[in-house]
Amino acid sequence: PPHRVVSAYGSFAEAWSLAGGTLVGVTEDVRTDGRIVLTEDIGLIGSVKEPSAERIIDLEPDLVWLSADIESHVKLGELLQQAGVPHAFCHVETFTDYLALLEIMTTLTNKPDLYQVNGLDVAHRIDSLLASRSPAGVKVLLIRSHAKGAKALGEETATGIMLKELGAFNIAQSASPLLKELSLESIIQSDPDLILITTMGSEEQAVAYLEEGLMKNPAWSG
Repeated sequence: PPHRVVSAYGSFAEAWSLAGGTLVGVTEDVRTDGRIVLTEDIGLIGSVKEPSAERIIDLEPDLVWLSADIESHVKLGELLQQAGVPHAFCHVETFTDYLALLEIMTTLTNKPDLYQVNGLDVAHRIDSLLASRSPAGVKVLLIRSHAKGAKALGEETATGIMLKELGAFNIAQSASPLLKELSLESIIQSDPDLILITTMGSEEQAVAYLEEGLMKNPAWSG
C-alpha cells in the first residue's frame, strides 16, 4: 500500500482519509474547508488550480491523486511522469463515481470494512431517501457564485445531479437563456420555488457579488 500520498484536490484527500490512508501533502482547500485534521506531517502543495510540482516531488510521494477534469493537473501529470512519480487521475461527479473511487482506495489500503462503512452504508441511506421523495418535485434554480460573477447550473454538476435524483425540476434546463446569462428577468419569468446558491473561492466575496447585483434589486425579495 502507498504510505506517502499527496492529494492535489481536497475531496480526494478526504476520500483517501475515509479509506484509511495517510497523507503527506494536500492543497489549501483542505485547510480552508476543514476536510481533514491537518498535522505537522502534512505539507501544503499550493491551490487546487495551481499545485506546485516542486513541493510535491520534494515530499517524495509514492502516489499522487489528481483530477482528470482540471487542465493544470493534466500538465502536472506529465511532469510527474517524467520524474517517475506514481499518480492517478480521478473523475468524480456522482455518488456512483465516489463509490468506485472509494473501492479503489480501500483496495489500496486493504481496508474493505471502510468501503462498507463509508460507501455501501451511505448508499443504503441514499436509497432510503430517494424512496421517500415526493413525486411532485419543486422548481429549483441552482446558482454558482464567485467573486467576479455568477451563473445558473444545469444537471451536469454534482449538486444538479443530486437535485434531479431527488425529483426536483431544474428551471435552467428548460430556460436555456438562464444558462447563458443569469438575469433577474429570466428568474422572475421562470418563477422557481427554491433558489440554491453554491460558491467558489471566497464565500464572503461570492455572496457579496450577489448582494451587490441580483439581490440588490427589490424584485429579488419577491
